[in-house]
Amino acid sequence: MLIEQSISNSKNFKEVSRTLNIIGININSDSTSFDIYYRILYNKDDKDVSSQFTTQVPEWHIDNTQQIIVRDDKFQPILNPEYEEQKNEDGIIINEQEKFYRMPAFDYITMLILDKNIPLKTIMSAYIIEQDADGMFNF
Repeated sequence: MLIEQSISNSKNFKEVSRTLNIIGININSDSTSFDIYYRILYNKDDKDVSSQFTTQVPEWHIDNTQQIIVRDDKFQPILNPEYEEQKNEDGIIINEQEKFYRMPAFDYITMLILDKNIPLKTIMSAYIIEQDADGMFNF
């Protein structure tokens, strides 16, 4: 296992804690993609109950077709100073995705690793937290 990190408890079984284990990362510069292989372990009352849950997890694939928010050195999103909120006739914000600077995902992550020398483990740990907050691991 490359990275082990606690994530939020199961949404359906709040008494069950979860740990995400990254077991593999495939970085392919030809296809400009990352594939992250992971499993989730489930624990209740200090007992492994993983066998009671599905072992299949959603694919975690990152490539340049995805735009990713650019972040500062504290992993806070960097605001786009040119952003002006636009709403439709129902008052719904229609350009929220423009609020923060964005870059193609593969290019951004490889820039963090190669140009800024941020360890892959640090990057992955931050994105595990973000993906957990976005509900990626709730299935």
